[in-house]
Amino acid sequence: MSRHTYYVSVHARTVLPYSTQGDEWTIHATEDEAAALLGQFSKLEEAETEALYRGFNPIIDVPEVELNARSQQVVDDIYNIIAKLGTSVTKQTLSQIRD
Repeated sequence: MSRHTYYVSVHARTVLPYSTQGDEWTIHATEDEAAALLGQFSKLEEAETEALYRGFNPIIDVPEVELNARSQQVVDDIYNIIAKLGTSVTKQTLSQIRD
């Protein structure tokens, strides 16, 4: 499969084949890789919804760190995918941010 340029916004949870003002990262990916990244955004939404439910349910007493652990893991996975598929500028910027 051939790679195409996609523009990613983690904040907006988008992976688009065209640039918008909200783009944060540029990647080169196959259609399957772009779809997998979009799937991670869906997982993030599920994790945040679960944390919200568990956090506001008085019957369930869960430490905040535990509530946010799944969401943080998905965010980490998203940025790892972006780093793997990113352009040289994207990879360099992420490397600087992570250090």
